[in-house]
Amino acid sequence: DQPDELALQTLLELGCGNHPYGRAILGVETALNSHTPGAMRLFQQGVYSGERCVLAVCGPLDQACWQALLTQLACSPLGQLPRRGAISEPPLLQIQPGVHRQTFAQLESARLLMAWSLPGAAQRDALAAMDLATSLLAEGRRSRLVDRLREQLQLVESIDLDLQVLEFGSLALLEAVCDADDLPAVRQEINAVLHECQEHLPEGQELARGLALVRNGYRFGLEAAAGIAAAIGNNGLWNRPLDLAEPLNSINRIDQPALHQSLTLLAPGRACVLEAVPA
Repeated sequence: DQPDELALQTLLELGCGNHPYGRAILGVETALNSHTPGAMRLFQQGVYSGERCVLAVCGPLDQACWQALLTQLACSPLGQLPRRGAISEPPLLQIQPGVHRQTFAQLESARLLMAWSLPGAAQRDALAAMDLATSLLAEGRRSRLVDRLREQLQLVESIDLDLQVLEFGSLALLEAVCDADDLPAVRQEINAVLHECQEHLPEGQELARGLALVRNGYRFGLEAAAGIAAAIGNNGLWNRPLDLAEPLNSINRIDQPALHQSLTLLAPGRACVLEAVPA
């Protein structure tokens, strides 16, 4: 119920249309009020089935401990979950481009929000290039959007561009916090930077810095056992066994055409735009 979260949810509803990625995670009030224990039981029986469950364990387990754990799991309710038939999957996400403006009560500062649809999680090389593109644009003071809008022009309090990797179409989400009167200028400058990046690709030290950020970010995520288990488990759930070195190989395979394609996917005309202003 926080105003900034409501603004983001509104952006997703506008951009995703009827796709599940545009729905509120807690559901809509009318559906929740009409829900029954029987309906919840049917939902759980359809979703929580054996083929949709993966247990990932990472750590110094010896063979005896591992075998004991497997035996315990086999006799547990988790291990005895029935398998279901084919499960319907949503279509690939396609963001609906457009420009919208809406007021939000208790919103402290205006926000320019933008969303783009991107390749799904299975396309690892494409997403590695997208990770590089978003880092070059908005990671650190020297990134292009931060340098132009915050450091040089001082039009925004902050600007972020995040990559959300999802199975049926990933998302790039941009948020720029600024004064309401500056929204037109902020949008114009963002569009200009995005066009400039397509015409003049990052190279040299700028490109090397971006690649280092992406590589280090991946390595940092695997420093703890929990991060390794999460990476293995998530890919195992979708029947995509993961070699932990493969994401680094994907980063190393990024070339200029791949980077250009990623920046093309962030073209302003492909985005759903929401100007969120205080009521």
